[in-house]
Amino acid sequence: LYPEIDEFCKVNRTSIFKLIFCSLAVYMNRVTGQDDLVITGVNHNRTQENRRKVIGMFVSTIPFRVSINGDMAFNLFLEQTGKETINYILKNHQQYPFDLLAAELREISGADTGFLWDTVISAHGDVEKENFQFEHVYQGCQANAFAIHINYNNKYIDGIVELEYEYQVELFSRGEIQRIHQGLVNI
Repeated sequence: LYPEIDEFCKVNRTSIFKLIFCSLAVYMNRVTGQDDLVITGVNHNRTQENRRKVIGMFVSTIPFRVSINGDMAFNLFLEQTGKETINYILKNHQQYPFDLLAAELREISGADTGFLWDTVISAHGDVEKENFQFEHVYQGCQANAFAIHINYNNKYIDGIVELEYEYQVELFSRGEIQRIHQGLVNI
C-alpha cells in the first residue's frame, strides 16, 4: 500500500520509481543469476526550460546498467543505484540516442539480447489532485518483451501504487507475470 511505500521512500530518501526499479533488478538477478543487468527506463526528457511549457512528447528511452552485489543490503543497493546509476545517467545521458547507448552497453557487458534488454520500466505522472485519475491505455502491441508501468496517481485515490504490466504473450504466460509481480512485492 502507498502509505508504507511512501514512508519507506521518505526514510531512505528515494523515490517510488527507484524502489521498484531496484526491486526489479534484484528479482532479475535472482531469476537469471546475472550480476550485470540492463533495464530500460523511460524519462520525460523535459529538463530544458523551453521544453517544460511545450505540448508534445520528448520522452527518452534509456538503458540503465545495474551491477548487483549479493552481499549488499537492499537499502544500500537502493541508495547506490539511485545515486550512481539513475541520477547520473539522467543528468548526463538522457538525450543520448538509445540505440547507440544500448549497443555500447551490450559491448561492455557482453550481454546477449533477450529478457534483460527487452524489459522496460516507466512511471506515469505524479499529480497531487484528489479527483484526478490516470489510466494507462494499452495501444494493442508491445514492442518490448516486458514492460512495467508505475501508476503514481491512484495513490491519492485508492491509497495504492498500481503496477501495470504489458508483455508479449508469445514469451510470457499470465502465471509468469503473476509470479514476477509477487516477486516484486516480496522484495
